[in-house]
Amino acid sequence: MITIMGLSSRPHEKRNLFPNIFKASNPSMGVGPLSTIEKYMTQVNSTESALDWLSLLDAVGYDSLLTQIAHTDKPLVVGFLNQHAYNLIEQRADVRDSFEKIDCLLRDGIGIKMACKLNGLYPGLNLNGTDFIPNLIARLGEGTPRPIQYFAFGTQEPWLTLGAEALTGSRDIVSLDGFQSPGMYVDMFKARHIASSLAVIILAMGMPKQEQVAQLLKAQITGPAIIVCGGAILDFASGRVDRAPEIMRRTGTEWLYRLCKEPKRLCQRYVIGIPVFFMYVLRNIMRGEATQSATKAGATTAVNPSGRSEQPVLASQARPEASPTGNPVKPVEQVSVVEVETPNKVSTRGQ
Repeated sequence: MITIMGLSSRPHEKRNLFPNIFKASNPSMGVGPLSTIEKYMTQVNSTESALDWLSLLDAVGYDSLLTQIAHTDKPLVVGFLNQHAYNLIEQRADVRDSFEKIDCLLRDGIGIKMACKLNGLYPGLNLNGTDFIPNLIARLGEGTPRPIQYFAFGTQEPWLTLGAEALTGSRDIVSLDGFQSPGMYVDMFKARHIASSLAVIILAMGMPKQEQVAQLLKAQITGPAIIVCGGAILDFASGRVDRAPEIMRRTGTEWLYRLCKEPKRLCQRYVIGIPVFFMYVLRNIMRGEATQSATKAGATTAVNPSGRSEQPVLASQARPEASPTGNPVKPVEQVSVVEVETPNKVSTRGQ
């Protein structure tokens, strides 16, 4: 069952995490790599990590997910969390909100795999839009309860039409390039959607725009629809951009291939973004440990003269560790003060 997350009403604030660490002690040093990194080290104030929203799947769970999505009876959004997305989520409240509302968020890339392991999570399969979307379309081709209508929003012509036709195997596709205002995609959908069909909407305009457009579309759709944030999927499908060799995809170094092919566009994302990403991950781990320690300390109650606690002590909240089957495991923490066991809160997202 795919759990649909509700809207978040929590206030967000930005603050500088490391105000002194990255500043040059000598003003004559000018602007350098450390000061460049410093400007990215602001973080949205939130108690949740983006890793908490992931659906981490093994092969069996992935197959089941494809079937569930193909037979949905309501609008749902499928997205992908990679290193670049993680950074954007940490830096911008609007991006965080868009990703938090994604119904099925999948792990993409070796960076998020490493982050999962550092947080004690089973990382599951590596799933990116370029591989996932063809698999989903193939599953839809095996039969659905209703006719399918494809929409492709993103990139530019001729790659838009070429990629959409190659990906879906259909020439009857509603398409619009990826350089329009977000409201234009909603208007196009409303004007062209056939109410009796299952709408499959492929967004290929890059993040965070595609995730924001996905939420706008979902808010306007009442019937069954699958909205997939696909990144460069249409450019790959059309042949405009080559994918990395198979060996690089298997070893998680596809990002390096892309950096070598498009250094000007991707230098900031990877050369600067990767160190910033690991700073965010480690910072979130330390913050989580500090919060856990504070919760434990605050939960201790007064002890009466008999040595017995007057009130039960609440166990601290901890992120659940996923098992190799992809299902969360509810850890149990022993509280020695009163000798009781209290299960930690477990997120139901992606179950």
